[in-house]
Amino acid sequence: MTLHLELDLDPTVNFAMQQNDVPVVKAIRLSNAGEEELRELVVRVWGEPEFMVPWSGRVAAIAPGGTYNLELPEIELSATFLLELTERLVGAVHVEVARDSQTVGQLRQRIEVLARDQWSGMRSLPEILTAFILPNHPAIEQLLAEAARILEQWTGEASLSSYQTRSRERVLQMTAAIFTALQRQSITYINPPASFEQEGQKIRLPDRLLANKMGTCLDLALLMAACLEQAGLHPLVVFTEGTPGLESGSRRNVLPTVRLTSSPACASALTSVRSARLRPRC
Repeated sequence: MTLHLELDLDPTVNFAMQQNDVPVVKAIRLSNAGEEELRELVVRVWGEPEFMVPWSGRVAAIAPGGTYNLELPEIELSATFLLELTERLVGAVHVEVARDSQTVGQLRQRIEVLARDQWSGMRSLPEILTAFILPNHPAIEQLLAEAARILEQWTGEASLSSYQTRSRERVLQMTAAIFTALQRQSITYINPPASFEQEGQKIRLPDRLLANKMGTCLDLALLMAACLEQAGLHPLVVFTEGTPGLESGSRRNVLPTVRLTSSPACASALTSVRSARLRPRC
């Protein structure tokens, strides 16, 4: 076969990627290894199972020895399929190229289709983790109401006023009150899956955390981040080796330099929010 195909494909796909318009197929490269020009090619792409909407495009011509790059084809992911998926599946993306209704090239490449509440870890777009921070979840309002009561007991003022007071002390008081409200939920720590940094894990969302009173370091860090964000503060989820934690800026629009170390971990210099109960050693 004179047509060679290469597929630049994300190793995983999930509902969060679909909702944030993350392209799973980055590029398709078609290389003509023959001595004749290939003309009027039809490229078809589909998923197995049906987690993406079938796509097709046309390539006018590829010269002998030439390569044609289809960069970021507009392939839609199926919101319905990914939203309803509760367990991880091993799937595939198929690419087929035809000329005059005859197949001249085909390729099948593996992809992991993740459950709707599953983060893919550091192996694939680690920053999609922020899609699991849900500041508008109804459970967050309940926690902030408790935090406001605590804040009033401490300071005489219940307002969760973000950075409006321009007071570093007030921001730390709000952060501490939210933290204390979470402590009072008596959520029990449980172990994350082995190698969760690379392989990812299922995330317990706020309603499940508060109902079942069990969560991992990552679950709790994201819950705290959601509360801080809803209160108008700026949380930063930080990974040290083997342990996720949470930090929050004491001033608006000020973030430190964040760098990657030799391991897949982030470091920062913000005020740390820690507790033996909420953030146990992992």
